[in-house]
Amino acid sequence: MPLSMVQVGSHCIVQKISGKSDLKTHLEGLGLVPGCEVVVVAKNAGGVILNVRESRVALAHDMARKVLV
Repeated sequence: MPLSMVQVGSHCIVQKISGKSDLKTHLEGLGLVPGCEVVVVAKNAGGVILNVRESRVALAHDMARKVLV
């Protein structure tokens, strides 16, 4: 399921990141790698806010669709 579809408060494990290599590299730099746990903190019109490895990360909805959990 894409990360953009996950409900607020849910704990998920990243399974795969799809997209071009520059997007994958960017998301890896933010700590989003397969096998890591993320928590959806909030969702709004602009995107999704996540807790990733004790950090908060904001992703636009189009980026969140590329992260499969």
